Amino acid sequence: MNDSERSHSTYARKWMDDHLDMYNMALLLGDSEWQDRLLKKMADREKLIAKELRVIAHAEVLRNFESLNKDLLNLYEQMRVSSDKEELIALRDRIWELRALRMDVYKKLLAASIPPNERNSANA
Repeated sequence: MNDSERSHSTYARKWMDDHLDMYNMALLLGDSEWQDRLLKKMADREKLIAKELRVIAHAEVLRNFESLNKDLLNLYEQMRVSSDKEELIALRDRIWELRALRMDVYKKLLAASIPPNERNSANA
C-alpha cells in the first residue's frame, strides 16, 4: 500500500467513524431526520470521501502556489534594495528556480481543480 492509498484509507476510516458517532448521537436524540441524512451519506461514502479528498488536495496545492508567490515577492524586494552584484546574481538564480517550481505547481493546481458543482460543498 503506497502513501496515497494509506492516506485515503486513514481518511475514509476517520470519516466513517465520525459519521457513525454522529449517527449514534442522532439516535440518542431521537432525531430520525438526521439519522436518515447520515445513512444516505454513509451509503454514498466512497463518492463523498473522494470529493472531500479532491477539495483537500486542491487547497494544499493552492497553499503551495501562494507560498511560492510570497517567496518570489520577497526575493524581488531583496533584489530591489540590494547593490551587491553577487547577491543579485544569487537572487536572480533563485527567482528562476522558484518560477519554474511555481509553473509545476500551477499545472498541478489545474489538474486538481474542482468542478464548480463541487466547490464549497465538501461537507454537504
